[in-house]
Amino acid sequence: MTNATAADPNNSPWGTEVGPGSTNAATTGTKATSDLALYTTVISGTNSTMSFYLNGKQVGDVTYTIPAGGLTNYGDLVAYIGKSSYADPNSKLDVDDYAVYDTAISAADVTKLYDAQVLDKAEAAVKAAVPASATEDFALPTSAAGVSIAWKSWLAS
Repeated sequence: MTNATAADPNNSPWGTEVGPGSTNAATTGTKATSDLALYTTVISGTNSTMSFYLNGKQVGDVTYTIPAGGLTNYGDLVAYIGKSSYADPNSKLDVDDYAVYDTAISAADVTKLYDAQVLDKAEAAVKAAVPASATEDFALPTSAAGVSIAWKSWLAS
């Protein structure tokens, strides 16, 4: 999350990011991937934390307090789903699905969300990468949606 505003969206916005997924945040794991992935941010007003997950695994968390009066007190904050709030040449985002909950979900629930959809996402990515018929050699994917894939021929060598 960045606190860049509509009036000044490009005033060093990467320096105004807050939360465990921000550019300069310390993390306990990978916070980005070029593969299809499930990114989850959980903001807990009860615990005053913002936690960030990649593919069901917690990457980091920070103390975060929602302003008095709730989200309406962010004024002209610029925020998007699937788009950087500033001209970020490293931002390459497509959104397949998103959800907003009325309560902070637990780490176990984040893992369940990932587990419930990862195989379907991986299968779709493999189908998109493998041609319906082959007239020349092609590379088989070795990972998709955060899942490692191993291939084995059913033909005897």
